[in-house]
Amino acid sequence: MHSVFINRKPVQGAWGGGNLLVHAFYNLAPSLGIQIVDHPNKADVCFIAGIDPADGYPGAFQLLAHPKLLFRVNECDRRKNTQGLDEVIRKISSYSAHTVYVSNWLKNEISCGSLNKSVIYNGCDAHIFTPTDEKYSKLNNKINIVCHHWSQNFWKGLQYYKFLKEFVSINLKYTFTFIGRIELELTQAQANTIPNNSRHIQPLYGKVLGEELAKYDVCINGSFFDPAPNSCRESISCGIPTYVNEAGGGGKEFAGARHTFTTNDDIVDILSNPFTLNTYKPISWEQSIQQYVDLIKTL
Repeated sequence: MHSVFINRKPVQGAWGGGNLLVHAFYNLAPSLGIQIVDHPNKADVCFIAGIDPADGYPGAFQLLAHPKLLFRVNECDRRKNTQGLDEVIRKISSYSAHTVYVSNWLKNEISCGSLNKSVIYNGCDAHIFTPTDEKYSKLNNKINIVCHHWSQNFWKGLQYYKFLKEFVSINLKYTFTFIGRIELELTQAQANTIPNNSRHIQPLYGKVLGEELAKYDVCINGSFFDPAPNSCRESISCGIPTYVNEAGGGGKEFAGARHTFTTNDDIVDILSNPFTLNTYKPISWEQSIQQYVDLIKTL
């Protein structure tokens, strides 16, 4: 049994990818030989599961003296539109026994001093995010576009979603639904209601999100510099053809090079032609946490 202290605790409800990882670790790691402890002094390994300047780098600096430090990097300055975060990441990494990046894009974006580094993707629950035959298109005879984000960061692709709002107002065979916190001056709506034109649904989580996503025909994800967007994995797992911003960071690793766009005209071209499924198959949370546990046991 290996004891691990983790710098974050799970938060209930709609949240970002880091919180999903923490939930999965708390739920799955104990059955794989990991004892989660409540203080660093009790731990064989201290796991910094993520840092964010918005919440004061939760406990990260207090753990640097621990001899076996595992550091998961899931952010960068370019994504957050900040300064100094990359340097903090490099500093923590220099103290770490091993640094894990959430995508190859992020690993290349931030060159850290840690000699031991790897990439472990977040998982996706295929029991929740699964295809359905109950498509909205059967009810409204339209092509229904969706995108969802937890964060309201400007770099989530606001300009593309504003364009889609205007596009569907002119091209009435399409609808656009945004699920998340970004304010786009769209009509507020509830999940499990038939789309018409453009609308905004407040953040959804878990099974409710999976059931809603699967009903759409295509996902347009405009996020810039996103290290490893869970939203892409979730829509792909739902069997929805998913197209991402060419400058989308890790999202391109999941969607694939043939499922990208740069301009509004590119989006129009995508919507005007038959959609194709992505070839990437998201790993499960069981597979993701197993990789972390295997790594912890080598430290």
